[in-house]
Amino acid sequence: MSEQPTAALPDRPRTIVVPIDGSSVAQAALPVAHHLAAALRAEVQRITVRDGGPGATHPVEVELEGDATQAILAHVDALEAPLVVLSAHGHSGWTKRLAGSVAERVIRRCAAPVVVVGPHLDRSLPLLAPRALVVAVPPPPVPDRLLPVTADLARLLGASVVLVHVVSPKLAAAAEQAGADDPEHTPDLEALAEQVRAAGVARVEARRVVSKRRTRSIIEVADQLAPPVMIVAQAHAAEQARQSDQVTYKLLRHSRWPILATVGRPGAGSGVPEDTTVPADAEPDGPADADG
Repeated sequence: MSEQPTAALPDRPRTIVVPIDGSSVAQAALPVAHHLAAALRAEVQRITVRDGGPGATHPVEVELEGDATQAILAHVDALEAPLVVLSAHGHSGWTKRLAGSVAERVIRRCAAPVVVVGPHLDRSLPLLAPRALVVAVPPPPVPDRLLPVTADLARLLGASVVLVHVVSPKLAAAAEQAGADDPEHTPDLEALAEQVRAAGVARVEARRVVSKRRTRSIIEVADQLAPPVMIVAQAHAAEQARQSDQVTYKLLRHSRWPILATVGRPGAGSGVPEDTTVPADAEPDGPADADG
């Protein structure tokens, strides 16, 4: 755990990049991107990748060429203070094109934060900028950039932050018997909350939930808050893949809120080795101590 959050977003995001391919799945990201852009005073840039076929038949600002993943990552790397917003399909985790393996690779390898719109986005509510960021806090170690990026985005949006850690009944019972939490399995939520407050976020709450259903519990916390909400859940790079990624991908499939699915990683981008590993997102949401 870092002692103090560092500036993770050096400036207000200037460009919100939305990769689209003409499909209705990809287009679903645009309303979320426009509302974030209005709140952050950023511009929305729609991009598409031409992979040898005919050019784009849908409105775009930038048309790239080559491998879709490489082209998107290289384009984002060249921008100053970007944010990426894209869509994901939920039938089998991912579709075959943009909302499929390309989106999964962008999420894992992008150096910029990536917001993902899942298939169950609640369109009955006004898609305003989020009033609250619900952070799915994993077991230790907490990723270095998770809290700094969350805090910076919350401060820019004027949103509150709710830190949520779901612990299994088995671990909770063991901690009660021992008289203290096991620091190897349970993060110090109050210490993490203090880090977020120190980064300039006034409204910060920490919740420890005892449940066998980690993903469902996180969604329930988000659904209890005044809308709109965004959930923050870190997906890892290929070499850092871990079981908690299953929670992130389940959230993408089941949440009615957009997911900040990665907070970016310094040094990532088009030079990172190809990642072909997809978490076992077809598994049912199992016990909290078994799914991350």
